[in-house]
Amino acid sequence: MTSPSADPAPSGSELVLCGGIPAGFGARLFASAAARTVFARPHGIGQRWQATPAGLRSAAELGRAGRRPANSLAPDGFQFGAPTRAEVAVGRERPESVMVTRVEPLYDVHEAQESDAEPTADRLAEDRRSASRWAAEVLADPNAVIMSVSSIGEPPRHTTRPLQALSSCEFTVADTAGSVLWRQLVNPEWGRLPQRDLAAWGLSADQVADAPPFKEVSPSLIEAISGKRVVLFGRSRAYASLFGDFEYEILRDRAPDGDVFLDHLEILSTLGRSWWECAQLNAAAFFGEWNAATGAYVVPADPAEGRSGPARCRAIADLLRTMATPTRYRDLDRTARETTAAGRSHRARPRVGTQLSRSAAARQAVLERSLGACENPSCPSPRYTSDRSVSGDYLLEVDHVDDHARGGADLPEAMIALCPNCHAVKTRGTTGEQMREVFRRAARDRHRHVLGQA
Repeated sequence: MTSPSADPAPSGSELVLCGGIPAGFGARLFASAAARTVFARPHGIGQRWQATPAGLRSAAELGRAGRRPANSLAPDGFQFGAPTRAEVAVGRERPESVMVTRVEPLYDVHEAQESDAEPTADRLAEDRRSASRWAAEVLADPNAVIMSVSSIGEPPRHTTRPLQALSSCEFTVADTAGSVLWRQLVNPEWGRLPQRDLAAWGLSADQVADAPPFKEVSPSLIEAISGKRVVLFGRSRAYASLFGDFEYEILRDRAPDGDVFLDHLEILSTLGRSWWECAQLNAAAFFGEWNAATGAYVVPADPAEGRSGPARCRAIADLLRTMATPTRYRDLDRTARETTAAGRSHRARPRVGTQLSRSAAARQAVLERSLGACENPSCPSPRYTSDRSVSGDYLLEVDHVDDHARGGADLPEAMIALCPNCHAVKTRGTTGEQMREVFRRAARDRHRHVLGQA
């Protein structure tokens, strides 16, 4: 089954609107038999769309057979029907005839489950590992950026006022450590700006009213994200908002839900220069809370609700680190073991005295495992600070439970991350020896737990 966003987005021409939200994002698009008949006509569009494979079914088709998708949040493809003409008046003085096409998600029939079945333990574990691998790949990708799109309004189908359709009011682009690369407030030209909606993004109406319109912002925005692997939390809404901004810039109007114009291809081509991936969908698979009613993982809430774009980007970066920990920890643990097996640990290094060599991978693994919290089970303030080092690491001190100089193993399972207070007590306090046994168990248990997730 296709993961929620592991594959790069297809080219812009393969992205279409589905219920007011662009569909595609790496899942293949197929044409129904009716659509292929229309497109084959002499005066049709002329695009050679692939027929829907026999192994893909809509959720409704699976439901009639007493089945459900393995995960309704992760379609294996999309199918669009034949375009039809419809009379619409949304945002216009009088009805106009436009072409409308509907798109529905499709799922692998071989992956389908009984309607009331829940994922097996193996499936939950594999989905978690897949999400962890995805996050680790994003963090390691120099071409990846995190993007926050703060928007107000509703998709076009929910409003008859085009100037109050979904519109962006702030864009923030950051690197995968959460450091801001580009940020811009945008005036959506609504007229009266809804203070309560803006407050949900940590913004005020005055700030947004003084900002430039999207038309002035769009060249800088495209330059900031073109050719990038763009990671968003809530990709569909953010992308739909951005699509609507371009639509209004070009048409000076908002097309009703389902309308298809040639200008849309230009918008999709522009947005198709980037790859769009969703941290929210992958986080849902990572945390693995299943909703039997929807046949999907529970989608986690915004990690920085009510906060500005830069704060949201930092929260998404922290979420990626949390998700990536099992995969990165496993890889670092393997490197540490290879270093030890090759005899590169506990080797004397001449300095102003003699110091034993240590495994950098083991230290980094323990920092990853800690997720920024002191690993002493009795620490009164595990997250004593939210600050980071200049290199982005957590400000914790990695300690060998049994002294390294006396032969303590240079492996993550024998090391622990401590806040400065706990480290001082363990090293110089009167209860240090009693703490060692507690820390041995804690390090060993956390090591096994994280590897069990990888």
